[in-house]
Amino acid sequence: MERIGRQSDTLKAVFGEPQTEPPPYASARSSVASSGRSSVSSAAHLSTPPRLGYAQNHHLPSLAVPRGSLVLVTGANSFQGMHIVAQLLENGYLVRGTVRDSSKAAWTTKFFTDRYGGARYSAIVVPDMAVQGAFDTAIRDCAGVIHVASVTDLSPDPNLVVTPTIAGALNALEAAAREPRVVRFVYTSSVAASISHARGERYEISSHTWNMTDFNVAWAAPPYERERALSVRGSAKMQTEAAIWRWHEVNKPTFVLNTVLPDVLWGEVLDPKNQTHPLSIEILQAIYNNAIPPAYPPSHFVDVQDSATLHLAALLLPDVQSQRIFAVAAAWNMHSLIRTMRTLFPYRKLERDVPEGGVDRTVFREAGKAEALLRKMGAKGWMGMERSVERTCVAFR
Repeated sequence: MERIGRQSDTLKAVFGEPQTEPPPYASARSSVASSGRSSVSSAAHLSTPPRLGYAQNHHLPSLAVPRGSLVLVTGANSFQGMHIVAQLLENGYLVRGTVRDSSKAAWTTKFFTDRYGGARYSAIVVPDMAVQGAFDTAIRDCAGVIHVASVTDLSPDPNLVVTPTIAGALNALEAAAREPRVVRFVYTSSVAASISHARGERYEISSHTWNMTDFNVAWAAPPYERERALSVRGSAKMQTEAAIWRWHEVNKPTFVLNTVLPDVLWGEVLDPKNQTHPLSIEILQAIYNNAIPPAYPPSHFVDVQDSATLHLAALLLPDVQSQRIFAVAAAWNMHSLIRTMRTLFPYRKLERDVPEGGVDRTVFREAGKAEALLRKMGAKGWMGMERSVERTCVAFR
């Protein structure tokens, strides 16, 4: 009770009053009269979302969201968001992307217009997704929503990361519920919503698993020191995804909800000139430049293109409903990464070594289902680590 009591007043407004033992699904928001948002009972009991399976792509006739429809992608300028937008455009959809400032609106519009032609992608500025009604204009006339936007700052203060991330996601859900055309909503979660990277032991992960370890670390007593930044990010993903499922269970909107949980993302940077690099790419860039990479625990990776394809599967496939889709290709650690990069770039003379750091022994029981979706969407299976790393490093040359 004490650790939850230290959460900010804002977090209480999002989740409701703290509970002695937080459930796997984080507490929903209480009714806040001044906010004008929908009321959600914090006492509602949720079962784990059911898991179904099926998929399709160009060769399959039935789509949950018909081609030619308008799809909203929040965080469209992000590493993941850019690939999702690109695949939607390639598959015949119109895309409206949200970004946080006018400069991002300008360069994303230029990039996608140059590549796919005019009038297919448009950008809208949403400077603060936590503000009530932030997505109300952006979502008009959309048939589907893929909510990628998140607080990406590696702040160790959960009040600055968790709270606005939850608020932004719930704003997107409520805007979707008010737009009658929306039939699908996909949330970009993370493996960190299910497991803490810091454990280094063997755990079996499924749709029933939630990362309470990072929650406890994130909301421990101040001071908020840098060492807890990854736990804060993990807790933000866990609490936000849990809040999304709770909202959907309680409010019962007409649209289908799915979530995609990628681990570390590598792959092609579509616009190296304008895109900023997430931590996963900063690690590769440091090694490529023979510098000391940022510390990161052993984990799994997935190519950003494969993850984007799984987002489309979650949006488009009629029988994929109420699923958590784990986007994990293979395990890696710093040693295996450096060995891979030495093989790819022998001329770089990458001489730096790092401590072994252990091996991620996590078993994702449902990763096979995700790979099956990839294949049904036209891919040959997971992209391998060597190819994914090589595609990433093109941005550094």
